[in-house]
Amino acid sequence: MTSVVRPIWPFVLVLFVGVLAGCGGGNQSPSSSPPAGTAAPSAMTEMPSMTGPTATSARPAGSEIVISNFAYSVPASVSPGQQVTIVNNDSRAHSITADNNAFDVQAWGSGGITTLTAPSTPGVYPFHCKYHENMRGTLIVQ
Repeated sequence: MTSVVRPIWPFVLVLFVGVLAGCGGGNQSPSSSPPAGTAAPSAMTEMPSMTGPTATSARPAGSEIVISNFAYSVPASVSPGQQVTIVNNDSRAHSITADNNAFDVQAWGSGGITTLTAPSTPGVYPFHCKYHENMRGTLIVQ
């Protein structure tokens, strides 16, 4: 009986290419505001397409803000101090920044998951993305 020895190099090559594909984007930092006089999202300075830490198995209980196609999907309301999971399905990084600076959370792209602690004071909190001026939402705390 003879045994068949299969070369391992094809598997190593696939693994190496996969690791290289995950690298990139570099260490660029975003502009805090778009260039003056620009209105179209494509003309604005955007965050680099990067992925950050994710915790798909450790999502806290509670409501979610989901970012998809450069738009927010926000729960009807949340409780004061509640942990809100933020899931960014876009390839670009976004922020969830309260217009009154009550909160400011970075959401990395490509499935990045993070959390936001809702303000402890009930109220209506309009928010926006610092990197994409057309992205707006409202968090209702009650």
